[in-house]
Amino acid sequence: MGDLWQAKDCHKQALNLGLEHKEVAASYNNLGLVHQQLGDLKQAKYCHERALDVYLKFPGPEHVYVATCYDCLGLLHTQLGDLNQVGPELKTVAASNNNLGLVHYQLGDLNQAKYCHERVLRVYLKKLEPDHVYVTTKDCHERALVIYLKNLGPEHEKVAASYNNLGLAHRQLGGLKQAKDFYELALDVYMKKLGPEYADVAASHNKLGLVHRQLGDLKQAKDCHKRALDVYTENLGHEHEKIYGPDRVNVAASYHALGLAQRQLGDLNQAKYCHEQALDVYLKKLGPEHIYVATCYDNLGF
Repeated sequence: MGDLWQAKDCHKQALNLGLEHKEVAASYNNLGLVHQQLGDLKQAKYCHERALDVYLKFPGPEHVYVATCYDCLGLLHTQLGDLNQVGPELKTVAASNNNLGLVHYQLGDLNQAKYCHERVLRVYLKKLEPDHVYVTTKDCHERALVIYLKNLGPEHEKVAASYNNLGLAHRQLGGLKQAKDFYELALDVYMKKLGPEYADVAASHNKLGLVHRQLGDLKQAKDCHKRALDVYTENLGHEHEKIYGPDRVNVAASYHALGLAQRQLGDLNQAKYCHEQALDVYLKKLGPEHIYVATCYDNLGF
């Protein structure tokens, strides 16, 4: 953490070059990344917006630097949408009604409990407005993709990353088929550029698996998660071991997702095995009190 604060101070000093110098824009970008790592997402967004303002003037709106800013802003819009859409007052009102509903439920007054929980739902539905956040996110990633395609060509890794970002935005907007299309495009680029044994390929398989499961295509979901797991596990003992090792959290995530698909397909023994493998990794890497560990226990309890 101390290194991050030191990095922030260095980037702030670099801003003294002048408001519209491209090195100033780079410093704003770097400062934004540091603020993001420090958890100050609003300040990170401000810095990336300042960088974008400079880059739009020089070197111009179709430069890769501009695309990078759009991608950073798109991801931040998503994060801010998750973290800031519900203000503290709204959380208090909703939590109070939820708690009141639970009390009525325990007292046996089911109609009153139902009324309280419906009030909570109306508050959230009225205030959250998730579509606005993700439409903004989608717009940023679409702009980035256009620039990357023009400057870097259709088979560059940054293009694949934009496809992945757009897949996430569409998935959060409920556009699962569009999300699947973008994830498939990302996977195709990664396969051509990196080959089948790379982490980004495994991650793309996992993302496709999640969408297939949401679409109800459980066999396809299972196949995708198995492919991801194969990428991670087949590289053990090779030069990739430090990247893919058996205790990596991404390996646990693959086991977790595969377990969910197996359970929905009715293969409970295989599902149990997968969740146990995920739990073992999460306990080692994240500790016994992490939420992912709790999720594994829940899955094993079914």
